[in-house]
Amino acid sequence: MSALIHDPNVTFLLFVVALIGLYVEISHPGVIFPGVTGGIALLLFFLAAGSLSPNWVGLALMAFAFVLLVLDVRLPSHGVLTVGAVTSLIFGALLFFQSGGPQPGPQFNPLVVYIAGVVVGLIGLSLVTVMARVQRRPVTTGTEGMIGAIVVTSTALLPEGRVSYQGEDWMAIVLVLLLLLFSAIRVVQQYERGVIFVLGRLIGAKGPGIFLVPPFISRMTKVDLRIVTLTVPPQEVITRDNVTVKVTAVIYFYVVDPAAAITNVVNFLQATTQIGQTALRNVLGQSELDELLSQRNKINRELQTIIDEHTERWGVKVTAVEIKDIELPATMQRAMAKQAEAEREKRAKIIHAQGELQASNQLAQAASVIGVQPAALQLRYLQTLTEIAVEKNSTIVFPLPIDLIEPMIDLLHRNHATSANEQHDHDGDVSALPLYPQQ
Repeated sequence: MSALIHDPNVTFLLFVVALIGLYVEISHPGVIFPGVTGGIALLLFFLAAGSLSPNWVGLALMAFAFVLLVLDVRLPSHGVLTVGAVTSLIFGALLFFQSGGPQPGPQFNPLVVYIAGVVVGLIGLSLVTVMARVQRRPVTTGTEGMIGAIVVTSTALLPEGRVSYQGEDWMAIVLVLLLLLFSAIRVVQQYERGVIFVLGRLIGAKGPGIFLVPPFISRMTKVDLRIVTLTVPPQEVITRDNVTVKVTAVIYFYVVDPAAAITNVVNFLQATTQIGQTALRNVLGQSELDELLSQRNKINRELQTIIDEHTERWGVKVTAVEIKDIELPATMQRAMAKQAEAEREKRAKIIHAQGELQASNQLAQAASVIGVQPAALQLRYLQTLTEIAVEKNSTIVFPLPIDLIEPMIDLLHRNHATSANEQHDHDGDVSALPLYPQQ
């Protein structure tokens, strides 16, 4: 229904029907049908032209239906007002409860809707009684019903003029003026701006607050100036070192020029999303995996600069771009785990070797000190015995100092040398005896 009403041809027809109906009702008071048709068509025209939101038009049509029901009791119309009230009520209910336009209207509790339905049902039950009472009344429409009635002259009767009968002429004019004034009123929130077009030409952005715009020929689009958080869908990217990763990013931006955001791009939200996806693929495709994991801040700044350059003409300012998540393949995760484990083992071996080197240096220094002071070695032996005794071992190894057995070793060497010399002297004496021939 909303798509049909917003068709340009239907909008023009509604405008023509509203003008003709209201003109006939004003010029011929008491006809009723043109006025009812013109009033409904006028409200629907406000919806089609974008002057009022669907919720407000639906609420106005339901209120108009209630007014027609009240007038039907006082002004017999052979059921014309009743039919108009039912038609207005149907259109109003459809628009009020099924609207979803860009300009949100009032939101009501479902309990209020149920109560309103009960009230409308009671009014519908009373329609039968009202219609029966109307049928018993004489016809009072047109000029025949005004015979003998008291009227108020609106213009001089020389010989023709206009009169007001039961206030219908005056009420019709007042109703049109109120509707015109109501359609010209616009309200914009503190965080919004209204971009106004008059006869298709850009006038500028207004707001916040309440202001007036030319009715029927103007259109206003609201633009939110608050920071928008836009999540870029996960993108599969091949890095420079041929690794496939899935990356998700978040873009923070806001509108600085509402007029440019409406006139320079069809949908700045969708355009910012698309340029964010493209820039994300391009930048990450030129980076290696190690850079992507370790230099996120640099990549974020590069992405912000690229996206901001494209969106500047749209009146959009990008404040930050953050890489939210990086998803690696399972094989790459296992390879990185092995690499990290090997790196840790390498560091452990290097630390162990450095410790051995430092220990050897300390031991060399200790040996040099002990070599200068021989008594220090004996003290070290005694300290070792003390440590062994604390452990409650059954076997005690007692190191024997070389200095204690050195005299005995020297004595053995001397005895061995003496024995060798004696054996040599004995062999020399034997060889000196004369040789006798054998018998």
